[in-house]
Amino acid sequence: MQIENSRDLRWYAIPDDRFRRHGLPACSHGYSRLPMAARAAVPQAVAEQSQYAAGARLRFATNSSRLVLRCQALSKSKGHGIDCLVDGVYWKTLLLSRGDLNDVMVFRDLPTEMRSIELYLPHEQEVDVCAVGLQAGADIAPARPYRDDLPLVFYGSSIVQGAGVNLSCMSYPAIIARELNSDFINWGFYGAGRGEPEVIDLVAGCPAKAFILDLGKSYGIQPADVYLRMLKQLRQAQPAVPLVVITPVFSSRECFDSGFRTRTQRTRQIMREAVEALEGVLLVEGETLLGERDWPGLSPDGLHPNEKGCAETAKRLLPVIQAFYC
Repeated sequence: MQIENSRDLRWYAIPDDRFRRHGLPACSHGYSRLPMAARAAVPQAVAEQSQYAAGARLRFATNSSRLVLRCQALSKSKGHGIDCLVDGVYWKTLLLSRGDLNDVMVFRDLPTEMRSIELYLPHEQEVDVCAVGLQAGADIAPARPYRDDLPLVFYGSSIVQGAGVNLSCMSYPAIIARELNSDFINWGFYGAGRGEPEVIDLVAGCPAKAFILDLGKSYGIQPADVYLRMLKQLRQAQPAVPLVVITPVFSSRECFDSGFRTRTQRTRQIMREAVEALEGVLLVEGETLLGERDWPGLSPDGLHPNEKGCAETAKRLLPVIQAFYC
């Protein structure tokens, strides 16, 4: 990619090792969560959702007084954008319309001092960050290292991917990872998180600190042995890595739709029985993370938690995950 620098702005084409990418375990280029070969081997819905870089981040430190991104949206915006955190503090969200390459100002005229930059890519839009523009002569350094080389690996449904939040940096996996200063990988695939063996092969191929499985209601009406097979597949691939199973959180629809309530209760029971059948798997009841009395103000639709709902989920789940670092 040909990039022209100006007298006061220097462009750095991505990929560049000085701007570290995280949350993209299977790709050497681009921002898809699956490489092309893998997309051909998984269900179409998984392949489509993998184009949205949920959990993907660019991290670096710089003393530049100005930060500009050269980027392109390859799909329509759904109200989410690139979230920018400066020294761990939310700065702004860059909303991108589908179309040509654009240079988007993140900040300008800040004091010349080293600060940490973390850019979260949108969880429901396909984008390409092609280059980073910094003040000419600015220093670039690695971001603060994570506490562990191994990431937390989250697999599951729409709630994992971030449905219900506007800010991609506020999914509950992202909140937990920041709280623990941990890397993480988001394998949430909306309603397509169903535990297929070919998908679990990819999940199991990620060296992990822990696997957190939150399939929620995406599991659907499947035989009980599908869930147990998924757990065994992960255990066989990485025997020493903790497995955490989260049953579906409460949904307000359970109050009004008896069929939906019955299916949800059946899914919870399937997950409990699978955990009982395999030694050493941790069970977290989703209703202890978000229960019937928690939903007012914590969800836009009674099904997916918003930013406050994800913050509450992360707060309640954090002690379970934190124990893996002791």
